[in-house]
Amino acid sequence: MGEDQELCADTDYSLMAPAGYLTYAWNGVQTDANVFDIEAAGEVSILAEAADGCIVQDTVLVSFFEETEVTLNISPEFVCDTLEAVVFDGGFPVGGDFTGEGVSNGTFNPSLVGAGGQVITYTFTDANGCVNEANDGIYVDECSTANLSELVGLNSISMYPNPSQGAVKLSVLLEQSSTLRVSVMDLTGRVIYDYNAPNENTAFEVDMDLNGAPSGMYMVHIQTDNNNYSERLILRD
Repeated sequence: MGEDQELCADTDYSLMAPAGYLTYAWNGVQTDANVFDIEAAGEVSILAEAADGCIVQDTVLVSFFEETEVTLNISPEFVCDTLEAVVFDGGFPVGGDFTGEGVSNGTFNPSLVGAGGQVITYTFTDANGCVNEANDGIYVDECSTANLSELVGLNSISMYPNPSQGAVKLSVLLEQSSTLRVSVMDLTGRVIYDYNAPNENTAFEVDMDLNGAPSGMYMVHIQTDNNNYSERLILRD
């Protein structure tokens, strides 16, 4: 069966005995298969019966390397779509590779992907050759709409409390009647809350129930007939 095996954690691995024997008994369980799938660390024994009735046997010790914990914390979590380069440095242990849409050589170009959430993957190969990865998100915002006080058609907007534990009141005052849609998205662009006002109006009060959403940074998009507005929201436990 060869040498003892030391494997990376969560590795799908099979031991293979020489073919041509009548039967095989892996850890005492008889079968006609010369392949055994590894499910846990420990000794794996095999008994094989040849055509002449001879029995051969072997034992292999299978163990696993300690898994290297890989984390990714991207900062900043929100960037403008007008930026040409954001250098990532939030991967640990250092020395891994960043991948994702708009990513090249550890640098993220928001202007290439446009507004919305992007999932970034950090992959690290340790000294044993074992590969582990972690994911985090970054949100690209349309910065032309970032300064709400300069937007035409908006009298005021408030979102309270911010940070919040889940219950958020949004107030919007417009210069003229309009429809209103409110969407709350996480860093990956997944919509966790969506609201459409039933009627046109100039004043809106929206009670957003975000209880149950994980703590972190979110983007609140407010869409009227004439403009799109963006506000950042922090949820805390």
